[in-house]
Amino acid sequence: MKDNANILKNFLETDQELGYFALVKLDWNAARYLTSLPHAVTWNGNEYVSDPLIMQFDSPRYTEVVDREAYTLTINGMDESIKNEINTGILHRPVSIFLGFTINGVPQLGLNDLLHVYTGTVANPKYVVDDDQMLFEIECSAPLSNLDAVSTLYTTKDAMRQIDPTDTCFDKILENNTPSSVAWGKV
Repeated sequence: MKDNANILKNFLETDQELGYFALVKLDWNAARYLTSLPHAVTWNGNEYVSDPLIMQFDSPRYTEVVDREAYTLTINGMDESIKNEINTGILHRPVSIFLGFTINGVPQLGLNDLLHVYTGTVANPKYVVDDDQMLFEIECSAPLSNLDAVSTLYTTKDAMRQIDPTDTCFDKILENNTPSSVAWGKV
């Protein structure tokens, strides 16, 4: 049970105008704080930059069976700094999403006023053109995706660099363009 359940319940039971917004933290090469509010806000000591960067957030649908439905975050593809960062590689980089409420248009930004919706990593960034807009659809890791073991970790030098830029474990697989072979088991 969430510690702030009573606070959130009071928001939902209000007879005033109720709205909602998202606060998104992208902890990539540089930490980015984004909000779906039409203006910037400060929460927990960080300034969250407003739209137009964050366009949409889709959580997995509720189902009775275990599936690989993932969280999807859609952001503006025209921002050059985000575009460059995605092009250099953001796989397995952290993403956190909080859901907040507005009452009569005023965001409720107390430390216990937000619902922690998601913490995970980037699984698949895609560049899409939709209605004359350029967008990035950032698919984040699904909460139950490891249960069916569909994802594969590519053990190449470049794939390991996306996880940890200082990793050198695959640097000498092809040395002088001469393939090497590794035998497993008994000879």
